[in-house]
Order: sequence, then structure tokens, then C-alpha cells
Amino acid sequence: MKKAFLQCAVILFLALGAGQSLFALGLGVNRTYGTEELPPYQPYYPTFLDRIMDRLEGIDIVYDTAVAKDRLFNYRANIECYTTTEETTGIYSSQTRNARNIVFAHTFGFGFVRTRFMRIWAGPQIALACQFVNRNNTVYDPVIYSKFGAIVGANIHTTDHFTIGLEIGVRTGFGFELTRSLTSSFTSAKLEPIAGLKLIFRAGDSFSSAM
Repeated sequence: MKKAFLQCAVILFLALGAGQSLFALGLGVNRTYGTEELPPYQPYYPTFLDRIMDRLEGIDIVYDTAVAKDRLFNYRANIECYTTTEETTGIYSSQTRNARNIVFAHTFGFGFVRTRFMRIWAGPQIALACQFVNRNNTVYDPVIYSKFGAIVGANIHTTDHFTIGLEIGVRTGFGFELTRSLTSSFTSAKLEPIAGLKLIFRAGDSFSSAM
């Protein structure tokens, strides 16, 4: 099931990029560990979004305009899904909770090292994120975040069509809690480290294909 879903996701991204003759698509793993397989369907799942999160846990879907090209600028779009553990401290006790996160990130990279075998790039990132907690079969504390940060990456080209991508960086931002009034809903995001490993398939994206 999970493999079939990922195949559909790749087909969707191919359709989105069909208008261009050159593209690079990939899958990656985030800094968190994902589930090995989708748990059996249970009707008490609270939302369709939460069901999708189980399928995408720990997966990073990537679209990049210049993975191997001898071009200064590249635009990279990521859809990230992961779970974070947060600790809340009260007067007499502290509790931990697992928060679901889905992030749509846009990175604007500049390749300062470009060879036939490697591209090293860096640039700013902006992202829109949704975070919520699933507790007792109910979604609690949904928050919409706007995030910004900086990323450094290396694309290592293993063959004419495949690249291993490495990323590190940080981001932070601000958000609004959807269950509160607008005047009291503002919240800030903690400084978030970013680390990823990606396997990227390239079609027509080669060192000599830049225009």
C-alpha cells in the first residue's frame, strides 16, 4: 500500500513537470524515523489528513530545477511529513506529546561548486507548515506556521540519471493556533534543525544540459 501510494505521488509530480523537457524528481528521508508500513485501516481515524500522514511518515518528496546542470540558480520544492516529540511543563508535572507535521518548503539555491560529479549549493528557504496532535481519536491544537531559514546542500551524481542529495540547515518562524481567536493565536516556532538524505531521479538534467 505504501509503495503504491508513493508511486502515485511520483506520477503526480511527473504530470506537474510534464510541461518542461528537463526535470529532476526524488524521494528522501527526513531527520525523523518513519513507519515501516501503513497500519491496517481503522474507522476511528479522525481526519483524512491524519490518514495521509501515516502513509507519508518520514518521507520527503522533492522537485528540483537544476540538480546536475551547470547553472547558478536552482529552485527546489519539498513536501515533508514527520512526527516530533514535544514536552510541556506544568506546575506539578510535565508531559510529552507527539505532534504531526506536514511542510511545503521552497528553497532557492545557488550552486557555488559545479562539476560533472557534484553540485554544492546554498540558499534561503521559506515554508508553510501545519502541525497538530492526534489524541483520543481527535485532532487537537492545529497550528499553521510560516517558516524561513537557510540550507546548504550537496548533490552527488552517481550515474547519468541518479543523484544522492544531502542537506543541512536551520529554520524558524511564527504561526497561528486555529482554535483560538486571532488576537491570542500568535505563536513562535522553535529553532528547527534540518537534515535530509535524498535519492533523486533526473531526466534531461545533466551538466551539459544547462541553457
